[in-house]
Amino acid sequence: YLSIINIILIMSFIQNAKVFVFLIFVFFQMLIVGPLLLLTQTVETSIHCIEKKMIYYFYLLILNSKINISFTKKVNRNKKYLIMSNHHTALDYFVLNYVFPSSFTIVKSDIISQRADKNVSLKFIQYVKYLFYKIGMLITYIRNDKVSGKETKKKIIETLKHNNIIIFPEGTSSRNGIPTAFKKGIFYLAFE
Repeated sequence: YLSIINIILIMSFIQNAKVFVFLIFVFFQMLIVGPLLLLTQTVETSIHCIEKKMIYYFYLLILNSKINISFTKKVNRNKKYLIMSNHHTALDYFVLNYVFPSSFTIVKSDIISQRADKNVSLKFIQYVKYLFYKIGMLITYIRNDKVSGKETKKKIIETLKHNNIIIFPEGTSSRNGIPTAFKKGIFYLAFE
């Protein structure tokens, strides 16, 4: 029994160490790479997208997430896509941005503040959330706010001229594997 407990403790330590290393690299990206990209005015350029793809691949490697991509047809890199996906965890964001690095992701404006009271790392990120949104190529919206919805719609249409858009139509993650109901507004936008 003692050896089983030791194995469980070691595995728990390794998992916590991976998350800790992941957070260190997230802060490195935000506090070192982010300001460098802003100073050189290369945020949202092809240089930033290459950096994003490399570092997100590294994030997925640290978190032991293997990516197996199989498309039935080749993705046209010159064409811009509106990508809708079910949302289980934050890993969905990293995987989709690894596959489509020239993408903006639509997120709710309180994505950090809603969990900051429970998570120490998110408390810190709140102080540099401008960098967090800018480097992550995130477009924020305020839920149930028509003015914000109209502004976000304009941003999506403008952004799709040059970049992909990633959206999780559920509006939240569904960790139990059963997706919540999709919000219908994005389907109207896609139709337009």
